[in-house]
Amino acid sequence: MKSKLPELRVLSTARLSARAHEASEHELQSMLLLEAPRALAGLRLFRRSVGAVKIDPRFIRFAVPGQCDLYGFWRGGRSIELEVKAAGGALSPNQRAWRDFCLEWGIPWIELRPYPPEDVRQTLDRWLRLISKTS
Repeated sequence: MKSKLPELRVLSTARLSARAHEASEHELQSMLLLEAPRALAGLRLFRRSVGAVKIDPRFIRFAVPGQCDLYGFWRGGRSIELEVKAAGGALSPNQRAWRDFCLEWGIPWIELRPYPPEDVRQTLDRWLRLISKTS
């Protein structure tokens, strides 16, 4: 059965040639979400929103504090957790606790960071190779 997911935008050459360590976490996440379906056909990635809002009189929490920015499923059901960090970003105590939980339960958990000499294309290629090892 063919997927009914919308067509993905093509990343511009300018964005891919930019220095990865200057990109924000959000930009890096977005570029990975666009590139992963083309490079890793058996994987579907999703962005996770973690937070809370007060709607009188209720307090509603989205997800668990510390959960990864992105999560995904390999064809067949195996899950993966991906924490994207911009240059200089650090894991919070909640994120370290989530990492430890995932690793204890055998859930692949990967922290993805750009390296200063890389452009975005090089960073994405390295990340995609790393992610592919979890299939």
